[in-house]
Amino acid sequence: MRRPLVRVLARPLALVAAATAIPLLSTAPAAADSVVIGSFPIDVSESPWTVALSSRDRFGGTRAGQFCGGVAISRTTVLTAAHCMGEDVLGAPPERVHDLKVIADRTDLLSDRGREISVRDVQVSPTFDSDSNAEDFAVLTLARPLPRRSVIAMAAAGDPAYKPGTSATVSGWGDLTGGGDYAHTRRATRVHVLPDARCQEAYPGSTDGTYQAK
Repeated sequence: MRRPLVRVLARPLALVAAATAIPLLSTAPAAADSVVIGSFPIDVSESPWTVALSSRDRFGGTRAGQFCGGVAISRTTVLTAAHCMGEDVLGAPPERVHDLKVIADRTDLLSDRGREISVRDVQVSPTFDSDSNAEDFAVLTLARPLPRRSVIAMAAAGDPAYKPGTSATVSGWGDLTGGGDYAHTRRATRVHVLPDARCQEAYPGSTDGTYQAK
């Protein structure tokens, strides 16, 4: 089967609309008008780079302790939202969450398919502002490498994937209704990349809130 032409955008706000559905995977209740609705089930083979973040100690065994999501951008590197690593979510600093793991290659969180890999290191953007959501990204280093098929490269500056109106897909195990009805199977929906100006209106913060891919 041909690998689909997909890119992870290097801008955190664009990333939300491109690959990982990070806002959908937050544990915080979502307003009814802020939820992506009309999602459809997908198999892990359709988005193998989308991973679940898990801590059974903090969130219990239901849904394998999943509380947020991320995207594998290298075999040992996962990009996620900085707010997912906050004490208000985890109940402690991430370095004190000793069973923090990434769940990969799994469609249904209730199954034992795929692999669970411990997170060895967490680096939250030093300029993350929880009030404005500026620089809302964190980088996780895994204790063991993922298979190459589970990784997606980040789009370089100037990649056509950044063009407003480009069709994109978000995927994960998020809140389906806005009322805490969290999916246990992988789901997706199709969206379009928005202009930077629209993103800045939706996520006000630093005027330097984008960054360049290296």
